[in-house]
Amino acid sequence: MKKFKQTLILLAILLANSTFAQTKEETVKYIDDILKISKGTFEDGRKNRARSYEIIEQRLHSINHIETKSFANFIANGEPHRTNTGSSIVNVPWIAIKSVDLELSDTTSNLTQVSINFDVEFINSNNNQSYSGLSLYVISSKKENFIKAIKHLQELLKKEDPFGN
Repeated sequence: MKKFKQTLILLAILLANSTFAQTKEETVKYIDDILKISKGTFEDGRKNRARSYEIIEQRLHSINHIETKSFANFIANGEPHRTNTGSSIVNVPWIAIKSVDLELSDTTSNLTQVSINFDVEFINSNNNQSYSGLSLYVISSKKENFIKAIKHLQELLKKEDPFGN
């Protein structure tokens, strides 16, 4: 009887571990779900950066395409300015993530800025410029889950292509 209980416990542990492992597609959907609910304003709390970002929409359409619609609001020469900061990025190099960092924000913000830096550059198809980093704004209560999902996606891609080809 004791051996039977031990076997059941071991089986339950194995099933639990395999049940929680998300596939690449499930991870992309989870990231997209967090981005879809992450709308609002981010107040940049860094010194000399009196800006607020108004996040209209963020989507991870597929593993290779991320799109954001956002505006930066700031004062320059005593005048208010509003600039489109949205982007559309294809061929996002998730496998080449170098770091994922949280940026400081004003305590009144409902969003947290997540900066993702890559070892390689990618092209923003809105302006044809190359970048090696990406900032996304995530609802503050989901920031840790979002970072875990990004890192999980990177690990899944490394397993799929361990040599980075």
